[in-house]
Amino acid sequence: MIVDYALRIRLAEDSGTPIKFMGRCDSACTLFLGMASEQACVSDRASFGFHLPYGSSPEANARAAVYMMEKYPEWVVEWIRLNGGLGRRTKRMESEYAMQYLDSCHPD
Repeated sequence: MIVDYALRIRLAEDSGTPIKFMGRCDSACTLFLGMASEQACVSDRASFGFHLPYGSSPEANARAAVYMMEKYPEWVVEWIRLNGGLGRRTKRMESEYAMQYLDSCHPD
């Protein structure tokens, strides 16, 4: 799934498509947080779930975890670090934290 999301992100970046975080964004979806902050916004209903990658071999999962941490902006990496790092259990970042770094989405 990470490869699929990496391709989606690249297409959104290249096209300038705005990204609106409006609800739950879990796992590979959180990679969209690595996009330029001026291209993304977050609603007060958004939340983000982080966990270690799984589903492949241990080696591939480890590489996927490194890739994800390299793609996240520093504020996400710091939040993950302050919350015990990536683990098997999902850790949830609420919108209030993300809104410190991303604009609030305005209703269309």
